Amino acid sequence: MSHTAGRDGISFKDKYKQCNPLGCGGFGTVYGGVRIEDKLPVAIKYVKRENITALQKDRFGGGIPLEIAVLQKCQNITGVVRMLDWYELATAFVIVMERPERCQDLFDYITCHGRIAEGLAKNFFKQIVVTVIACAWKGILHRDIKDENVVIDLQTGRVKLIDFGCAIFFRGNNVPLTHFEGTPLYSPPEWIMFSRYDGLQAAVWSLGILLYDMVCGDVPFHSEREIVWKGSLSWPFYVSAHAMLTRTYAVRAAVQKLRLTFENNWV
Repeated sequence: MSHTAGRDGISFKDKYKQCNPLGCGGFGTVYGGVRIEDKLPVAIKYVKRENITALQKDRFGGGIPLEIAVLQKCQNITGVVRMLDWYELATAFVIVMERPERCQDLFDYITCHGRIAEGLAKNFFKQIVVTVIACAWKGILHRDIKDENVVIDLQTGRVKLIDFGCAIFFRGNNVPLTHFEGTPLYSPPEWIMFSRYDGLQAAVWSLGILLYDMVCGDVPFHSEREIVWKGSLSWPFYVSAHAMLTRTYAVRAAVQKLRLTFENNWV
């Protein structure tokens, strides 16, 4: 494989060692790896050119995938995975990101430990909400918030949002979105019924699914039909949260207000 020079003029193969695959999704394949000079653990994501639907102009006048442009804008957000480098190859773009030595995504964490105690779930969830709000302030929607896209640093308890392959820039002008890129079981009912949705309200719905998953050990819906037609959710006795899975999006909790509620009880 031919590697072109990265931003600092050093080729990918001279700077990083690629190791075993970590996962594969619709937009790319992710490998573990290390930075050669200091053995820093990294995650290496390949995004095939054939899977890139739009390019964003960079400061040099070239075209880069939207995911890279989004990560560049999010670099000062603590709860977003940090991009260390990116490279352009003949058939793909390569994104090199930070990866804690001891980490686990939330899906695997729940699979291993079962439902998360409400206090710990609140800790994780607050970090995620703060991150989603910070992204929104920068005009960014992640659009695929789910347990597999949240990574926990097992040493520090910090969580980070990863995989911005579905992310977009938005103006916050309440113009409905008519294209959904995320995971179907996290999609809001208004998308399924009307093929349109408000980006921030859809994010709140996805956060509600994620919260339910954390404190109950599984997602509340297992088909798009259930999302639309299932009656009110029966929250277990040990859960005091309920606000974000309101089917009527106009009265659903606003993402900007979620953070304030942590000073009281739940959301």
